[in-house]
Amino acid sequence: MIPRLILILPALLFTILSGCNSADQVVRYTAESEQQQILTSELIRDRYQSVPFSWDVPGEWKSAQNDEFSKFAWLAGQSGRTRITVSDLPATAGIAPQVARWGGQIGLQPESPAELMNSVEPLPLAGLTGQWVELKGPTETILGMLLTYKEKLWVVKLRGSNEEVGSVRDQFRSFCQSWNAG
Repeated sequence: MIPRLILILPALLFTILSGCNSADQVVRYTAESEQQQILTSELIRDRYQSVPFSWDVPGEWKSAQNDEFSKFAWLAGQSGRTRITVSDLPATAGIAPQVARWGGQIGLQPESPAELMNSVEPLPLAGLTGQWVELKGPTETILGMLLTYKEKLWVVKLRGSNEEVGSVRDQFRSFCQSWNAG
């Protein structure tokens, strides 16, 4: 046991003393980060083909950061706070629950969920038919298109102040009508 201790003790002492050189300084390295790319544009569709549609985005709209649900997002209007998003859900999510949820988001309290469905009308697209929705609350409006396609419910939503939505309504509707599968 003693001969083994004689070999281990010098090795341990050498390790402790050699690792504590006061002349060594901590060196900080800064690495260039990769260019972060916000995937809020046609890059997703073109690169990953996760969106089976093409559309025409108005030139006035500015790309925006996606939220946890959206595949695409833009800002529009004079203030730049009217938000447009494109997202998808399982088709089983249904149109009526989406319309009811939107109504709640802007403070509408209908007698029944079916009452909000009066705000839904067919919207002809190229070879498809979406459902156009217009809901006006006390201070905010939601415009939207809901489109069931290949087992998914595609949700196109615009939300903004009542005043500002009025100025971008036609532009948003044209955007929705420009949707083309393929």
